[in-house]
Amino acid sequence: MSHNQAKNPVLQTMMTYSKASLVDVKRVNKHVTLSLWDNENDFVEYQNSKFHTLSLYMKGGHDNYRLDKNIINKSGENKLCLMPAGQKSVWEIGHPFKLAHFYFTDEYLKTTAMQVFDIDPREVFLQDLSFEDNQALSSLLRHSIFQTDWRDIKNHHFIDHAIQMVILYLLQNYTNNRFSLPKISGGLSRKNQSLIQDYIISNLDQRLSLAELSEKLNLSEYHFAHMFKQSFALPPHQFIQQARVDKAATQIKSKINSFVLFYNNL
Repeated sequence: MSHNQAKNPVLQTMMTYSKASLVDVKRVNKHVTLSLWDNENDFVEYQNSKFHTLSLYMKGGHDNYRLDKNIINKSGENKLCLMPAGQKSVWEIGHPFKLAHFYFTDEYLKTTAMQVFDIDPREVFLQDLSFEDNQALSSLLRHSIFQTDWRDIKNHHFIDHAIQMVILYLLQNYTNNRFSLPKISGGLSRKNQSLIQDYIISNLDQRLSLAELSEKLNLSEYHFAHMFKQSFALPPHQFIQQARVDKAATQIKSKINSFVLFYNNL
């Protein structure tokens, strides 16, 4: 077990006797953690008791097999696996490949189901998937999350939004029921527009997660994001990026003006 694995409770003891190498890990919040792995020629028993796991084959993996179930689908690049929390699976790993893991809590999944779809969370159960072929979900994970720089603060809100989209997609397509997204018309009230705009402008140097902003207005992340876009004509992450650019431009202009004033007084 690597140092990062030993420190991170999400990763501890989830892969028994595996030779997998942890390339990178990012704890987004208490509900979501992301990781990247390399592995080859291995036998893996996988079980995560606290987090659901959505896996994406980033590169290679064409000769991997699941041994505890009779799987018809073939492994390979861009294929997906979904492993509900607590469920054990056994895998035979062949040639070198890169794997991305998206871990999320059952609490986050079911809270989203309750807030967005207005359903009893006790009725929500994830499917078990192996080597699923879904280009829409694979592209969302690859391009909006795992190929985005996690450490750049400018990307945090964009990643938050992509994470929410992944959870909603799973609820709509890979649970025991098929849930339809509610139609949202109208934006934020003028009072809430002013409140959230002032909060964003005052905290541009902070992470400003989608969860934090939606909580300020007592809305679900889904409802907040859609109502925000209706009000400001931009999704939250783009609005924040533009505000940061505007702030930086104002600061640069102020410094230039100060320099010109100083030079003219010489």
